[in-house]
Amino acid sequence: PFAITIAALAVSNARLTAELARLAGTDDLTGLVSRRLLFERGEAMLARLPADGCLAVLMIDLDDFKRVNDAHGHAVGDEVLRHVARLLRESLREDSLIVRYGGDEFCALVPVPGEAAAFVVAERLRANMEASPYRLDSERIPVTLSIGVTVHRHGKTLRQLLDEADRRAYRAKADGRNRVVADDVPLAA
Repeated sequence: PFAITIAALAVSNARLTAELARLAGTDDLTGLVSRRLLFERGEAMLARLPADGCLAVLMIDLDDFKRVNDAHGHAVGDEVLRHVARLLRESLREDSLIVRYGGDEFCALVPVPGEAAAFVVAERLRANMEASPYRLDSERIPVTLSIGVTVHRHGKTLRQLLDEADRRAYRAKADGRNRVVADDVPLAA
């Protein structure tokens, strides 16, 4: 009986440990990977990337999200975030790492065949979101994205790639929102 009790406790403990790990790595609002696991899983993706492989890093920022919360309340804002998460899962490859980066920011690491494809993926995502407003009863709440894109190059860390994509997302916002920026051409004065 004692051995059976110990075995049952060990199984129960293993299940609880696995559930805690899952909860710690999952954003509870959207069901996406949490920022906590971004570096662990992202570094693993980079390590598995073949020498000729290409990985797009997308920083995705919702445009004017504060306006949604102000006009409709935080509960509707949460629903909009869930809507965006669903669209990200539907629009990106199954082998992508999609992360709730924080607040109204998301991040995606997407295997692509080449650098040009990274922009195409981001632009398709932006267009899909623009064409898919959140529906609140009979009202449509438009949701647009500003996306910064970079691609993995050997010698760059995941942190450097995220910072580069983030700078580009801020440029997309500064250039008028609802756009993709995939280069570092400075803003016109």
